Amino acid sequence: MNNIRFAFDFRFAGYGRYIVTYTTPARGDYWRAHITDMTLIDDTKNAEAPTLAAFCRLRDAVKRNGTHYRRNGKPIED
Repeated sequence: MNNIRFAFDFRFAGYGRYIVTYTTPARGDYWRAHITDMTLIDDTKNAEAPTLAAFCRLRDAVKRNGTHYRRNGKPIED
């Protein structure tokens, strides 16, 4: 479970908002989304012992609401 923590990057983007980037370990593709649900942030970034289920919920939120990019930084058009 410690490896999944490194797949996420959190950047503070203002009061009650983080820009979260999730990078796939296999291909290097990544998704970037603005997350305003602070319970997701508290359960993953700010938790002493985050659970795998919390990381899965955050990953799903980022993939659902974010923009998908290739490894080289170009957006993937759906």
